[in-house]
Amino acid sequence: AARGLLRSIAGMRPPLPAVGLGRSNDASLILEGLRAGAGDFLHAPFEAAAQQEAAVRIRRLRQAEETPRQEQGQLIAFSSTKPGSGSSTLAMQSAFTLRRLTGKRVLLVDFDLISGSVAFSLKLAPVYSVLDCLAQSERLNPAVWSSFVTNCHGVDILAAPDSPTTDVPESSRVHEVIEYARMFYDWVLVDLPTVFHQLSLFMMSEADQVYLVSTSELASLHLGRRASAMLSQLGFERERVRMVVNRFSKKEGIAPADMEKIFT
Repeated sequence: AARGLLRSIAGMRPPLPAVGLGRSNDASLILEGLRAGAGDFLHAPFEAAAQQEAAVRIRRLRQAEETPRQEQGQLIAFSSTKPGSGSSTLAMQSAFTLRRLTGKRVLLVDFDLISGSVAFSLKLAPVYSVLDCLAQSERLNPAVWSSFVTNCHGVDILAAPDSPTTDVPESSRVHEVIEYARMFYDWVLVDLPTVFHQLSLFMMSEADQVYLVSTSELASLHLGRRASAMLSQLGFERERVRMVVNRFSKKEGIAPADMEKIFT
């Protein structure tokens, strides 16, 4: 009966926001409610903070419906030559800086399905991950989308899963999720695994701008040179890919002019 009621409300025109209610925090029940059309889901003991967060999400959802974007948002990809280079930190800082400087809608997606750390770094505890969103890629709507993202200081976050996975998502589903996001956000930033990962190469091919992060260590620079050559062979335009040398130290004995020669 509850499912039928949710579907009826979701099908009304003009649409009405619906909130599912449950006795417990049952993930399967919550997902079932969202699929039926609920814009959010609350469970006992119905804490005030949870209700306030739901109200904020519904308000953002209504604002998105009332002011649809006419142009696609910019897609910016961050990857690295090797783990630990700092690409996740740069992606997060860029997202919050864009939000602060432009006041526009910003989405940060953690596509590092093995060691994604965005949610942990921001001290978030999202119920859903980017994998849940990918599973619903063919049925995305503003209500479902609002339940998948977590807002942090004005930036929407689509987190990596808590449990690491080596499975590579279907490219078609990744494309559907990203294209849907670009309809509602001015900036979509994606934090990716290392540049040699299949998912990273696909996302970089979709991006308007790519930032490849290396450290000033010789091994990392060597991988950066290999990555640069590989991307060139794959047809990536040089101006679309920028190399960022993070944590630069003169102790490494490599001058900026030498680094420029490495990547040209």
